[in-house]
Amino acid sequence: MVHVREIDGKPARFGHSGWLWFNAYLLYDEETGSLWHHLWGTALSGPRKGTQLRSLPTQMMTFAAWRAEHPETLVLAKPDPARDTRSMGTDPYAARNRTVSFGYGIDVDSPAGGVSRFFSFATLPDGIAEDDVGGTPVVVLKDPAAATGFAFDRRVGGRTLSFQWDTAGADARPVLVERGGRRRWFARSGAPAPGPGSSTADHPPLQPVQGTVWEDAAWHMQHRRGISWVPPGEPGGR
Repeated sequence: MVHVREIDGKPARFGHSGWLWFNAYLLYDEETGSLWHHLWGTALSGPRKGTQLRSLPTQMMTFAAWRAEHPETLVLAKPDPARDTRSMGTDPYAARNRTVSFGYGIDVDSPAGGVSRFFSFATLPDGIAEDDVGGTPVVVLKDPAAATGFAFDRRVGGRTLSFQWDTAGADARPVLVERGGRRRWFARSGAPAPGPGSSTADHPPLQPVQGTVWEDAAWHMQHRRGISWVPPGEPGGR
């Protein structure tokens, strides 16, 4: 997650407190020593308790998938191995991650308060789910090639759309196809994709819904009132 670190018009400085809250690490700000939840950007204790940092939309995916969407991206050079012997090409969590379940968690504001829902990748065999979360119609995607997920608001031009998932999109970029229509959107960005109908005035980008990839157990630990999505047709399905 990425947060704007400006508080009351001034940039704040943060560090890792070493403390955990329900297995999520807490930041502290150097100015007041307040403790902040690193994912939510909310101060949980201290003089700034209740203060909320503004979050920026972010995506985590494989570099190959990112480069396909953003070919002009620049990347910092790796440290000189002669000076820095730390391993930069090995994921220390790779073996552990093969033993846990992951999914995509989203958070939506509603008149009745925030609503959170978890979409386990194990329950998305077709890679796509459509749901209503806190009054917001959403489409959630599992993108194995990018090793991540995405979520978008399904409302376009005053209509709530339904989508099909096309993983064989142009230039290996998966796309969402409007059911009963011709419009297409790149699934990793929500930007309109070329094709029939792409030049029409009613082909705006899809709006992303705030979310990120979570471990199943960690999401439920952090969202005590959150609900897991169940596929239609299964007990409790929507």
